[in-house]
Amino acid sequence: MMALHDLEQMIESILDQDGTLARMFSHYEFRPEQIRMSKAVAASLLNETPLLVEAGTGTGKTMAYLIPAICSGLKIVVSTGTKNLQEQIYLKDIPLLSRLIPRKFLVCNVKGRGNYLCQRRWKEFVRHARLSSPRDLGIFKRIQGWTFKTKFGDRGELDFLADHEPLWEEVNSKRDFCLGQKCESYRDCFISRLRQAANEADLVIVNHHLFFSDLLLKDVAHSVVLPRYQGVIFDEGHQLEDIATEYFGLSVSNFQIQELIQDIRRELDQSKIRDTVLMDALNLLGQRSGAFFMQFPHGLEKKRLKPDMVSTLLAERYRALADTIELVSSLLTGLKSKSEVLHACERRSRELQENLHFIMDMADPEYVYWVESRTKAVYLHASPIDVSSDLKRLLFGKIKRTVLTSATLSVDGSFDYIKSRLGLESPNELVLQSHFDYSTQAMIYIPTHLPDPQNEEFITRAAEEIERIVTISRGRAFILFTSHKNLDQIHRLLQGKLPYQILRQGER
Repeated sequence: MMALHDLEQMIESILDQDGTLARMFSHYEFRPEQIRMSKAVAASLLNETPLLVEAGTGTGKTMAYLIPAICSGLKIVVSTGTKNLQEQIYLKDIPLLSRLIPRKFLVCNVKGRGNYLCQRRWKEFVRHARLSSPRDLGIFKRIQGWTFKTKFGDRGELDFLADHEPLWEEVNSKRDFCLGQKCESYRDCFISRLRQAANEADLVIVNHHLFFSDLLLKDVAHSVVLPRYQGVIFDEGHQLEDIATEYFGLSVSNFQIQELIQDIRRELDQSKIRDTVLMDALNLLGQRSGAFFMQFPHGLEKKRLKPDMVSTLLAERYRALADTIELVSSLLTGLKSKSEVLHACERRSRELQENLHFIMDMADPEYVYWVESRTKAVYLHASPIDVSSDLKRLLFGKIKRTVLTSATLSVDGSFDYIKSRLGLESPNELVLQSHFDYSTQAMIYIPTHLPDPQNEEFITRAAEEIERIVTISRGRAFILFTSHKNLDQIHRLLQGKLPYQILRQGER
């Protein structure tokens, strides 16, 4: 491990106004705040002290934490708010730093399991593929060619694949389908290769969703995704409470139940098991799932669930669904000589049953219960009201080298709120202002004439306003939405009305 004085000198030699970066780039902008942040991160890592850094846009936060993380000699995890930032660090910042830092280091970029090809599921798909269109056949052939060349099976390498490509859902490495060391393709497993690479790396880059998935697996299943690490840096740290709440909560959806039914049927067919009682139970499960989830209004996005909202009919359909899940689980338990896939389906059915009971009983006052409706799915959730004790027990109480940074962490200049919500005690604190002159370089415009977002006219009127603004900006616009539904509707309304190329999230 490098001494703090030496690490600070290394930071200055790279980031100072006459440092390595300045000599490499003729238009380099020296930012004193960046060096202050970088030295604060270095002290946090070497002195084992938590750190909160609010750094305004343009500070250069990424470089400020990556340099001390790499040069410290410690094994550090960098967790980002999005996969896009994760990719930017790995593909843009790390190659640059490899030219700047006078020591060799290994970096591994790790995403959630669903981003990687499962060799076993792929082989099964190839054997039993039912491709219904020329489009599906084309995608299949392109993926097939890629499987012979890829090292880690990362779907990010497939730039032609849409975000929610159904074919990919049939062949990815989701945890529900993993057979572990009992899998016939274990030696060729991309997840196993990735874990080995992560074990050997000095720096492991992940996103918050994967980080908390790993944290929960360690606690509940005594399983791990990430290797042992000595420190963690959270970029976009203001998202931690929301994402931790999601992972420490429970959910059940009609989509999960339908997927379970399909997986059991497929495996029974492939295992040549003819069990009419189980098949009848699966048919009944599909019917009762549809009848139960139909009781929740479609079209709403999120709504609080309370005990007094459970009608007599909903209670009856809940009990019928729960009984049928239990029946399917019992029938799977009673199968003789069943495959590992059916063992996994049995575990999933029990977990669904337990989660459904917990949510619909609404008995734990430490949780809030709510329903979320999407295009074709209804999700029931139970979310903990306060995650601070869990985060303190699982994360901050164990890993002292913890850095949280974002442009928005404080409230009125104080970190008290985020410290209380996350259970973070006695961290060092640093607030750095942006070097941008917002009073002369930026403008904010708020259209006050639009109707309420719940109003049915909102989408049409918002599309008209966006068309007007994008015409003024001559197409140079980045338009953000709070829901995929609004994104899709406004994208459709703007098609053909603007003389500019419109790129929509999810198309590629």
